[in-house]
Amino acid sequence: MVQEEPPLTPSDVRAAAGELVHLRERLAPWFGRKEARAQSLLYLRGLRLAPGRKSAEPMAVTFGEPDDDGISQNQVLALPRFPTKAPRQAEAVQRAIQAAFAEAPVPATAGWAIGTVGALGEAGVVKQGTHGVGVQRQSCGRVGKRENGPVGVLLVGVTPAGTALVDHHLYLPHTRAQDPTRRRETAVPEDVVFRTEPQSGLALLRRTRARGPGRWDWVTADAHYGQKGAFPDELEALPQRYLVAVPRTTTVGTIDPATQVPPQAGRRGPPHEDLYPKNNPVLLPPVNGKVGLWSKTDSTSYFKDYVVSPK
Repeated sequence: MVQEEPPLTPSDVRAAAGELVHLRERLAPWFGRKEARAQSLLYLRGLRLAPGRKSAEPMAVTFGEPDDDGISQNQVLALPRFPTKAPRQAEAVQRAIQAAFAEAPVPATAGWAIGTVGALGEAGVVKQGTHGVGVQRQSCGRVGKRENGPVGVLLVGVTPAGTALVDHHLYLPHTRAQDPTRRRETAVPEDVVFRTEPQSGLALLRRTRARGPGRWDWVTADAHYGQKGAFPDELEALPQRYLVAVPRTTTVGTIDPATQVPPQAGRRGPPHEDLYPKNNPVLLPPVNGKVGLWSKTDSTSYFKDYVVSPK
């Protein structure tokens, strides 16, 4: 049974408002001119307090600073431009968020056996047109189907005291990465190359280990990351403890597949089909802290994967 959180008291709301102002003061210097810094607080208030869909113009009307004639037209027009037009140092803002996460939520894990968790995943938004960076028809988790729009790979830090978007990467589909005309039209830097979502996730983990909150006690990811052996193998090489989902159709064994490769059917042919594991068995308890997965990747090879990292 899920226990509901108690309702917020007026004191809780005042404390949250104070934290919001403190966060804004911490990030505001990276937004350039004072007009943009003022819009940053208004935008934060709208994201946190506006009911329903977060549209910029209603947020400006509700949370703007009125003058003698009410909310000015300039305020209403300025807020929609803030997310895309306001000058800001994106990398500096991300580092400030990482520092805030390390200072406040992370210490709360001292009494939590799990520790600090890094959760990897994707988020997509529906977007009309095809002129944005990374925009094409692809899987969009927000609507649960394929839609036109961009997709981002996210690394979210999770603690008992709260969560934070610690780092992120815009996924650039292979067709877009290989199209020089589209790259030029959308100003994609020359050093940006195609990466799969798991490869992007690994890059985020390495980057945060080098300059962000530091080492994660655990990393989690869904079956999109666990369906190939390369991702957990790379995590073990870091080294990094992890809990990664695998497709429910994955065949599972308790011994290393590398020791169980069947004999060749012929001089150059693949192993006999009837020698491959059949009828996926029930997932058995880990052996030496890990569970080996038998999976056929093509006509001639097996690969080894894990759902739980070694202790």
